[in-house]
Amino acid sequence: MSDILSRLFYGEIDPFETTAERSPEAAELYEKYKSQRDALEEKLPADLKEDFDKLITTRIDLGVHHAEEAFKEGFRVACQLFFSGMQE
Repeated sequence: MSDILSRLFYGEIDPFETTAERSPEAAELYEKYKSQRDALEEKLPADLKEDFDKLITTRIDLGVHHAEEAFKEGFRVACQLFFSGMQE
């Protein structure tokens, strides 16, 4: 058990990155996003491209925040399940 905790502490385990990379669905969605984003960016006038990039960056930051909060909540639920099982 301590080995996994050490690996997690030192950043050697990153389930968020490794699971997304393995998913064919994620790869397909990324390609779709990239294609749509590039097509829209080509249509934008130069003065709006920077605003568009800021909007996309903010949306990505929001997604990362939501993923982090979901991970924390999932971890809490797993701990509660574990301790509940230990009481019986």
